[in-house]
Amino acid sequence: MTELSVSISKLMDAGTCKLIFFDSLSTLLVYESDTTIAKFVHFLMAKVRVTGCNAIFTCLKQDADSLLVKDINMFADRVIDVEKWNFEK
Repeated sequence: MTELSVSISKLMDAGTCKLIFFDSLSTLLVYESDTTIAKFVHFLMAKVRVTGCNAIFTCLKQDADSLLVKDINMFADRVIDVEKWNFEK
């Protein structure tokens, strides 16, 4: 997680980052603890706000009700349930 944080941070600090599309929080749950992932995402969200970058974090539907995702949702500007989204024009 440290290497990933450093790499993303360098891109954001360089001003070359317009959008981070992080797919997916569910994958991280396989490899890391909820606490570690929450710290990582909170760090990224703070960095996003400071640098003016935008970020999208995805998760699988079955993880949407996890404590981790609920915690992260409190810091998000918006939460979108793609299943409820109307794609018709």
